[in-house]
Amino acid sequence: MNKTILVFKGINFSYPSQEQDALRNLTLEIPQGSIVAILGPNGAGKTTLLHLVLGWLKPRNGQVLLADQPMEAYTRREIGQWIGLVPQSEHIPFDYSVLNYVLFGRTPYLKPLEMPGEEDLHIAHQALARMELEHLAYRSVAKLSGGERQMVLIARALAQLPRLLLLDEPTSHLDLGNKGRLTSLLRQLSGDGVTIIFTTHEPDIAAAVADRIVLMRNGQILTAGELANVFNGQYLSECYQTPVEVVEVGSHRVVLWN
Repeated sequence: MNKTILVFKGINFSYPSQEQDALRNLTLEIPQGSIVAILGPNGAGKTTLLHLVLGWLKPRNGQVLLADQPMEAYTRREIGQWIGLVPQSEHIPFDYSVLNYVLFGRTPYLKPLEMPGEEDLHIAHQALARMELEHLAYRSVAKLSGGERQMVLIARALAQLPRLLLLDEPTSHLDLGNKGRLTSLLRQLSGDGVTIIFTTHEPDIAAAVADRIVLMRNGQILTAGELANVFNGQYLSECYQTPVEVVEVGSHRVVLWN
């Protein structure tokens, strides 16, 4: 049985501008090397959960443990070496080349004001190659399509060599071909021992790649567990408050809704 890498213990969290808690009494364990999909409607608390892992937000009650240590025990540099993030989108204020932007993933390994070295360049090029983006290395990020920019965000996260990879709606800007490449990459990373947590509004993507599912609604976990036990019409209908049916087409689970 895989060791637990991440634990949420009795988490309550609220934003200053909101009376209602964004997360309520949330407890969850994430096994090392697993691929975990977090599903739920808008406002369920999915992105908030990721930001708690990064230490960007602090719970009002409860604790987040990474490798059996509270998040407060880690420096920002250590968190950057542990965790990579692929956000839904990101404003890029300067005209970076794709390669220079991916090199930002090496920042947690550099001293203040230190420039990337040959090893950092090698790792950045490897990340671009893994995303099939080498041909864009010297193109301006500002001139990329939405899908290309999303793939560059993933390459930057890979350049961190993370042990825990967080992705927030990673397929929202991708066409079918790039969705297929991403799901294949996530399986490869999991095989290498990387733990992956991603949020998604696409249940079919979750079914295609995840081995564990977390269903959230109104800041609470409705149910969580292995894909085979949780990914079904009953739980999905309760989560989204709409009739949902899960059917098997070949080796794939397909979600149908009215």
